[in-house]
Amino acid sequence: MADNTWSSETYRQHAPFVPGLGAAVLELLAPLAGERILDVGCGEGTLTEQIVARGATVVGIDSSQDMIDAARARGLDVRVLNAEALPFAREFDAVFSNAALHWVRNHDALLDGVARALRPGGRFVAEFGGHGNIAAIEAAVKTVLARRRVQPGERRYYPSDDEYRARLVAHGFTVNQIALIPRPTPLPTGIRGWAFKAFFAVAPRPKRSALLDEVARLEQAFVAALAARKAGEAAEAILALDRAILDWSADTLQTDEPDRARAVLHSLVHRLGEAASVGLRDPKEVLAPLVEGLIVLRAELRTEKAWQVADRLRDRLVAGGIELHDTPGGTTWTPRA
Repeated sequence: MADNTWSSETYRQHAPFVPGLGAAVLELLAPLAGERILDVGCGEGTLTEQIVARGATVVGIDSSQDMIDAARARGLDVRVLNAEALPFAREFDAVFSNAALHWVRNHDALLDGVARALRPGGRFVAEFGGHGNIAAIEAAVKTVLARRRVQPGERRYYPSDDEYRARLVAHGFTVNQIALIPRPTPLPTGIRGWAFKAFFAVAPRPKRSALLDEVARLEQAFVAALAARKAGEAAEAILALDRAILDWSADTLQTDEPDRARAVLHSLVHRLGEAASVGLRDPKEVLAPLVEGLIVLRAELRTEKAWQVADRLRDRLVAGGIELHDTPGGTTWTPRA
């Protein structure tokens, strides 16, 4: 497992979205009362606690003593263990993991341990970073480090779904479901808080500079413009940040702050490019003609008492990411986030 020093307090401050986004994989796990479940990379125990609340008996493991201490404070059964050296044998009905396995270096050892820990017929349900995850951030950090002739640390493991399917099969698993799911994620404390404090451990300067204040302001302006689907304002925030970096670099030589600002700039450009590739129109506006036509068709089928066909149409819409809401006033819909 990667040598990481984790702080539960820093994690809660800069990455609270991680357990929050684990709801979908928790539903995929579908823990049952009385089951015994192993949570690999349990962190400070947010999702572990939710599994216990459903009546399962859970053992959580993590490589960070600080995280384990925080989980124990919740009253959970947790242990400091390396995911590459799981000591269990036919002990669990399921092995679960959320947002942790990309830190594991030796996945062959991990999967050997998971397979050994499961009882016959047991299931392995996990979510972790896949191919392309934080690619723009990694590129920006590598650029900054290269300018200082610093070698980047070992890269985390972000496989494609096909690559990991083959790895699972090689370790004796039958793969029922695996997918690479794009998930753009807003960072509550911005790129500087998440990357430099929580993950790359670059110590903040004692006094925040005017440049970093301007970076934070323009990053917020960019995020707001993107959320409002105002491409022009988003682009202007990027150009303003570029001008601020140039002005600061001309006056300041002995500081890494322009490089830190450029890392944010590169990230914003990448995010704008991603937004441009999918379009900035409201997805509901794009889908409305098709979905509303299908809702009318479903209503007609129900009027004709073709219940089975109407239900199949609803199921297809839900599978396609459309949530239907039947109300006394008619059917409304929303695209699933």
